[in-house]
Amino acid sequence: MNAVTLAESIGSACPSFPLSHDGVSYSGPSSLWERVGVRAQRAMSLGCASHPAFRPPSPRWLLGFGWKIFCGEKAASGLPGTVERPRSGDARGLAPSLDNGKAIVFFDGVCGLCNHTIDFILRHDRKGVFLVAPLQGETAAATLKPEDTENLHSVVLQTSSGVYRRSAAAVRILQRLGGVWSVLGTLLWIIPKPLRDLGYELVARNRYRLFGKKETCRLPTADEVGRLLP
Repeated sequence: MNAVTLAESIGSACPSFPLSHDGVSYSGPSSLWERVGVRAQRAMSLGCASHPAFRPPSPRWLLGFGWKIFCGEKAASGLPGTVERPRSGDARGLAPSLDNGKAIVFFDGVCGLCNHTIDFILRHDRKGVFLVAPLQGETAAATLKPEDTENLHSVVLQTSSGVYRRSAAAVRILQRLGGVWSVLGTLLWIIPKPLRDLGYELVARNRYRLFGKKETCRLPTADEVGRLLP
C-alpha cells in the first residue's frame, strides 16, 4: 500500500472534506491525519522512500537495541544512559590499571549502608578482583565525573569496559563475586532496569536515616591496605 492509497483509506474511515495540496486534491481526514497523509504523499512523489534513511531497521539491529535498553547498556550505541566508557587516564596516577580484570567500587565514605556493603564485597571477593575508594576521595575526583562526587547518590563501578551506576553497578558486582552471588546478580539482572533503579533510589535517598552517617570517611584496616584507595 503506497502513501496515496493509505491517505485514501484513512479518508474513507474518517470525516472527510475536499483538501488540496500542491495541486493535488483528494478527500482526507482533519487535523493530524490530514497532515500525515499529505506528507506521506509528498514523500512518495519525491521518491524519498528509496533513501536509506527511510529503510526499516533490520531484525538484528532491533534485537540488539532492545537488549541494550533492557540491560541499561547504552554506551555502545552513543545514547545517554547508565554506562559510559572509562576516562582515558589519571594524570596523578592514583587509579591503578584495570586491564588485568580489576575493578574499582566507589562508595559514599560516610554512609553506614555503603560501608557495610564494602565489608560484604571485600569479605566475599575471594579472587581479589575489587578495589574500593570513597567518592569523597582523591581517586574518585581524578577519575569520575564531578556529578558523581558531588551528588553521592549512587555507588559507581569502574571496569576496563565501562562505568556503571545504581542497579547496573550492583548487578555486576554480584556477578563478579562468583558462586551463589553470581546467580543472585543474574536473577536481579532479569528485572527490567527501570524497576531496579526505582528500588535502588528509594533505598539511596533514605540511607542516612535508616543506616546512619559517619563523621569521617572509612580508614583502611590491616587487611584492606592496598585495596582501599585514597
